[in-house]
Amino acid sequence: MNVFLNINSSEVVTYTARLERMRKSALPNAIRNTLSKAALDVKQNTMPKSAKRTFIQRKPQFFKAASTVVFAKGSDISQMKSAAGFKQLPNDKGRAVDDLNQQEFGGKIGGRDYVALKGARSAKSWHKGVRKDLRIAALDRMINSDKASGKNDKEKFVKSAIHAGKGGLVRGNIKNSSGARTIYLVNKVMRKGKNTVIGKTAVYSEKDNRQVKPPATHFMGKAAEQSSKRVEQIFINEAAKQLARI
Repeated sequence: MNVFLNINSSEVVTYTARLERMRKSALPNAIRNTLSKAALDVKQNTMPKSAKRTFIQRKPQFFKAASTVVFAKGSDISQMKSAAGFKQLPNDKGRAVDDLNQQEFGGKIGGRDYVALKGARSAKSWHKGVRKDLRIAALDRMINSDKASGKNDKEKFVKSAIHAGKGGLVRGNIKNSSGARTIYLVNKVMRKGKNTVIGKTAVYSEKDNRQVKPPATHFMGKAAEQSSKRVEQIFINEAAKQLARI
């Protein structure tokens, strides 16, 4: 969403006229500061609130760290502009920011072969991050039950779980209706009579080349809309500062 400052609106026209009669730099200074502060208001105030209403924030500092402001520059009023948005963070490879863009407007988010389930998260809560011992790197030690010997899928899985042991990870050999498999954490291996019982927790959903299609959130657009309601007052404040210098 674009936010504009109309210096000829009924609310600000008096200030505009007075600034135009002052020194040449007065009006450009007021407009430049207004645009910059409006963008800063998005970053510091309206965007964090909009994000909190929209997303489960497992890393609350992400939006503060990744958001940035481009301040207005120069003295040509017709060319002045500012912006609030997101920047790539170190070691992120732009993925989180790109995902935000897809969620803002609605689109496809790729690279979702593995999706962490509730059981993989701290306190088994969707609001928490993935446990350190169950992050993606842990899947390197996963046992693939498809490759086990056995007369059926159940026997193959049980043998794989026994091999993995308590704390191990096993890829299930049954696909659900969407073609995804489940990866399990082995909690315990028990003998009950002639049977072996596996205590397990589902920790990941796996599907090759999966793309997630989230609905558009427009969380940044909503933030900009809220900040736009303050633009005229910001301009009036900045104009008053310029007039006070007379």
